Amino acid sequence: NGTTCSSPANITYTVNSLPTASVSGTAEICTGETTPISIAFTGASPWNFDFTDALDTTSRTTAATPYSFTASPTTTIPSTDSIYEVVTLTDNNGCVGTAITTKATVTVHELPTAIIEDTATICFGDNTDLTFTFTGTQPFNATYEDDTEDFALSNITSGSTTVNVTPDLTNEYSLLTISDANCTGTI
Repeated sequence: NGTTCSSPANITYTVNSLPTASVSGTAEICTGETTPISIAFTGASPWNFDFTDALDTTSRTTAATPYSFTASPTTTIPSTDSIYEVVTLTDNNGCVGTAITTKATVTVHELPTAIIEDTATICFGDNTDLTFTFTGTQPFNATYEDDTEDFALSNITSGSTTVNVTPDLTNEYSLLTISDANCTGTI
């Protein structure tokens, strides 16, 4: 009947890989410090993603890989971890990442403290004990002075230590520095 049959046109499908996100920047820092966090992406740029720091979830879009930012975690509980992770990811092709498993853990250590305890009135030639009390993570290192000379306390593995002194005259003892296994404190 004069009708021509033809084969269907060729159809090409492009199968895009699912995007991935790899978070890096695991660190241990001291209260008040910052640390870099980096997220490397695969897939088609730009990427839309949500990430969390265990407190808040933030939505972002970036064409940069790696995407980097400075984390300033705050904690109210000593040595609490802030965990940074990507929770959703979509690339420019509309593909949704489903196997997002890497994260960066930032541990924030409280600053150590120290105090000198004991006030004594003694006679010339007598001695007395100074008690140093520490907070933080052992071992502790500290320096103190007696108006004329500096002294070091090293590798203290308990929350306090006692130093026996025999002053030649009225002295005022002052702490100069304090550090623990993780951080340097301020006096």
